[in-house]
This record gives sequence, C-alpha cells and structure tokens, in this order.
Amino acid sequence: MTKWNWDRLKTYDQLQEVAGHFLRMTNTPWAPWVVVEGTDDRYRSLTVGKILLEAMQKKLASTDKQESPVAPMVRVDTDGRNVLSELNLKLKLADKPYESELAKWQGRLSELARDPRFKARSLVCAFEGADAAGKGGAIRRIGAALDARQYQVIPVAAPTEEERAQPYLWRFWRHLPRHGHVAIFDRTWYGRVLVERVEGFCAENDWLRAYTEINDFEHELADSGGDRGQILAADQPGRATQTLQGA
Repeated sequence: MTKWNWDRLKTYDQLQEVAGHFLRMTNTPWAPWVVVEGTDDRYRSLTVGKILLEAMQKKLASTDKQESPVAPMVRVDTDGRNVLSELNLKLKLADKPYESELAKWQGRLSELARDPRFKARSLVCAFEGADAAGKGGAIRRIGAALDARQYQVIPVAAPTEEERAQPYLWRFWRHLPRHGHVAIFDRTWYGRVLVERVEGFCAENDWLRAYTEINDFEHELADSGGDRGQILAADQPGRATQTLQGA
C-alpha cells in the first residue's frame, strides 16, 4: 500500500458514484462497455485490441446495417436453487407484536408526513409483487397513517388506449406528486421487464430499451428531490418489507 492508494481510498465512494453514473449514462446496447482487467499492461492492450478487431470483423461481415440488440442470456442455477425457492414463507410475526409494531410505524409515518419540512419534498411509494402478496393490505395501512387529502393510490393495470398512444413511462410521469404529497403505485414501471416481457405484451426491443428508460426515470426522480426515498414491495399479506433504495 502506498500513499497514493490511501489517498484514493478516502475518495473511493465519490469515485464509485461518479464512475457508476458515467457508465450508466453512456452504456448502450449498440455500444456497450467492456470491463478489462488492467493490472498487466500487455494483457490489457492485447485484450482491447482483440475486442476492437472482433467488433470490426463482425460489423464488416454483417448484412444488417441496423442490428437489433440481443437479449442477455438468462442465468441458470446449476443446482436448481434460487432466492425464491429458498425463501421461507412460513416466517411471520405473532398478532400482538405485529399490532404493536404497526401502530409504532404508522405513528412515525404520520409525524413525518405532517412535518413542515415535508412541504419541500414529495414521496413516491412503488409496490411490486406477485398476486396476493399483500400489496393492497400494505397500502391500506400506509393510507391509514396519512391525511386522505395528502396521498393518491394509483392502480396499474392494462394500459388504456390513451396510454398506449404515449411513451411507456407517461402513465407514471403524469401521476408524480407535487411537494407535500404522496403517490402510491400499486404495481410499477418494472412491469415492462416482468409480466409484459414474460407474457409477450411487448417486443424484445421494447423491454430491452426499458432498462435504460427506467434507470433514467429513477435517476431524474432522485436528482429532483434531493433525498433518496424507498421503493417497497409486499411479500406477505399485510406485511411490507423494504427491498431496495430508489427514487
């Protein structure tokens, strides 16, 4: 370890954030980034040369001037196990502790929603999960802690003719809340790469393009609001669990 290494360590988080943003904004299906190990100079140069040569040869040999992006290969678990198959669905809270925790966090949510500082913020709660996972029950419990004038629940079903005539994310853009208000989406924009992809409701190019569109959409939400919010998903009836950070 040298002084240079220690100096880089101090700014590692900032470098990761900037590099991640740069890669996300510039990575495209037709010009993807390729990660190359750079420890050995000769290996690095040889690998980059091979990648460039293969790309040029492929393009020269191609008869299709506008090649469609190819979907990434689906990951296959060799042992047949995955997160869903190993998830213990029998875990649950007893009624009394659950009611106590529910009252505690509903009270906390009510306080935060009435805090004067919330007038300069808006909140998006996006619920995603399988049918009968408990999304509706979780939404009702959130609504019970809020002023009815302060929030709106947006159920996401099959698009209307009006929505089909617009860009995909338009049906979500139009419901984004103003400051001091909450929008609760019952199903989300992730459906583009979930049920719509699986059921064949959109073409391969459409759902492949959606990954970048969704990333840009959430990036704009996070940038416009300052603090990052929470994206929630319900996994059991009446129980909501935080799954990831979002806008």
